[in-house]
Amino acid sequence: MKKITLFQRFLRLCLLGLTYLLCSVLVSYVFFTYPGINKADVHDISFESIISQHTRKPMITRALVPFILRAVPSVLPTSVEQYLQNSPAIRTTLMDLGATSDNFVEYFLFIVFVFICYLSFLFAFRAILQTLALPSALVDFAPPIALLNVVTMFDTLNVLYDPATLFLFTMIPLLLLRQKIWLFYLFFVISCINKETTVLLIIPAILMQWKVKNGRALFWEGIALFCIWIVIYGSLAWTYRDYPGHQVELHWRQNLGSFIYVSPNFLQHFIPYLIIIGFMASGWAEKPKSIRYSFLGMALIILPIWFICGRIQEFRDIYELYPFALMLAVPTVASFYGARNKDEPIIGEPEGSPILKD
Repeated sequence: MKKITLFQRFLRLCLLGLTYLLCSVLVSYVFFTYPGINKADVHDISFESIISQHTRKPMITRALVPFILRAVPSVLPTSVEQYLQNSPAIRTTLMDLGATSDNFVEYFLFIVFVFICYLSFLFAFRAILQTLALPSALVDFAPPIALLNVVTMFDTLNVLYDPATLFLFTMIPLLLLRQKIWLFYLFFVISCINKETTVLLIIPAILMQWKVKNGRALFWEGIALFCIWIVIYGSLAWTYRDYPGHQVELHWRQNLGSFIYVSPNFLQHFIPYLIIIGFMASGWAEKPKSIRYSFLGMALIILPIWFICGRIQEFRDIYELYPFALMLAVPTVASFYGARNKDEPIIGEPEGSPILKD
């Protein structure tokens, strides 16, 4: 086998870094421009409404991103705000991306935040694929393809906490795979503040540690995680109890109508995800039980809730499942391209993760 030179490794890293940067910039740009975060017909969950806390439940209880965007400007020097206001190029760019003259600093910080979330998703998902011991080319270039596909979730509406949800639900299973338990707890707490659906991550927290902890320890860890979630979610719900809206919204009638009166435009939204499901199903039994059962456990909960409480055409409602679906789909791509011999398992020897050994 030909040895890779130091120069070749450097070129590969440069190409990889440039690809990840450009991909993150592109998806961030689309996030703000199509369909954007300030749609006129949903003004009560626009950027300005959420930042100023003039929104409704359940958006008001998803407090992580608004808190960051309110806290950071308070510690920045006033010269930063003056620079953003007085620079014609920056001012024009921010206005084109949806900012108003009242929220330049917060909007600029949010643009940077979205970019960091998407870039972090790329590196976190790449690290997951490394742990699955897939071919290096797939490890490098499957993440940007996965991120570009996220654009298909932008069709109806984008909300402030969406990029953070995608990153956190990718980072947390990575920490479980790498057995970084204290970091897992830290990111679990952060994710609880971001969105209440973090409770779903208790399922992989138990199933992905089944091989490394006994049942009694996992039982109490599950209880501890649920208590952390209930304290954080309960505190946020109590704090914002007087705000309008409901923690649970029902949209099942509209969703049922979408399936009864099916249009080609409605069906085309499902095409990328049907392809992913096909990749997931191929070689299903050869993939790690911990990941398979984690996905199934989460899906059995979130998909009915999506139909009853969400809007079926908004795939952003199931960001939580996306990283787990990719963990099951990408290894199949490796086998399709001949990365594995016919008699070998789809996933290679795990890189030091006992969690993947069934």
